[in-house]
Amino acid sequence: MKLRALLLSLLVAGIGAALCFAAFARVRREAQGGEPVRVVAVTRDLAPGAVLTRDVLAVRTIPRAYVEERHVPFEDTETVVGLRAVSALRAGEALLWNDVDDEAIAAARLAAVIGEGRRAVTVRVHATSAFTGLLRPGDRVDVLHFAPRLGSEERVTAQLLENVLVLAVAGTLDPSSPSRCGATSAQQVTVAATVDEAQRLVHAQSTGDLHLVLRNPDDVEPMLSMGDPVTDADVLVAAERRRRRARSDVPSSIR
Repeated sequence: MKLRALLLSLLVAGIGAALCFAAFARVRREAQGGEPVRVVAVTRDLAPGAVLTRDVLAVRTIPRAYVEERHVPFEDTETVVGLRAVSALRAGEALLWNDVDDEAIAAARLAAVIGEGRRAVTVRVHATSAFTGLLRPGDRVDVLHFAPRLGSEERVTAQLLENVLVLAVAGTLDPSSPSRCGATSAQQVTVAATVDEAQRLVHAQSTGDLHLVLRNPDDVEPMLSMGDPVTDADVLVAAERRRRRARSDVPSSIR
C-alpha cells in the first residue's frame, strides 16, 4: 500500500510539474511575442538586382507579434526563387515582399492560379467591357467578337466564347484592390482558356474588337447554342419592326 501511495504521489507530482512547465513556457512565449513563425531570410549580403537563388534563402523564425504582412512566409519560398532584389539586403535579414520586383511577383502568382489544362492569355478589350472599373478577377464573362464580315463592309457581332474566368484586370490579380482601368479606348484583361480558345482569342482581337459580357456568378451552365451572329441588317430590320409595331399600337385617330 505504501509503495502504491508513493508511486501515485510521484505520478501526481510529475503531472503537476509538467503542467507548470507548459504554463511557464506559454507565458514566456507570450512575453516574447507569441508563437514563432517561419519566414524567408537571406543568407548573405545581396546587391540590388541580385537573383534570389535557393542557396541564398533560408528559414528564420520570428515571434508572431512581430510578423508583418510584408514578410515573405517560408511556404512562399518557391514564389521568390529566380526573382531579383530591388534593394540591398544584408545577411540574416528577413525578406520582405517590397524587396522583390513587383511585376515578377505578379507573374509568379498568376502562374499559380491557372487551372490544370488551362492557359492564361491577355487580350485587349473595349474599354466599356471593364464596366467602368467594376470588372474584377474571379468574374466570369462571355466574349463577343465585333468585326467586318469577310469580303464585305457589313459588320458582324458573334459570341466567341462563354463562361470564361477572368484572372487579372489591368495587371491586378487581387479582386479587392482598386481597379486601375482608366478611360482609355482599350483595356488589358487576362483570362483562363484552353489552347484552342486562346488561339481563337488571339486571332479574333487581330481582326476586330472584343467585348465582354458579365455573367451572374451562379450562372455556370453552358448554353445549348451560342446564337446566330448579328449583322447590320439584323439590327436595322429589328429596329424597323419595332417602329412598325409602335405605329400599329397608336390609335388611328391620333396618327
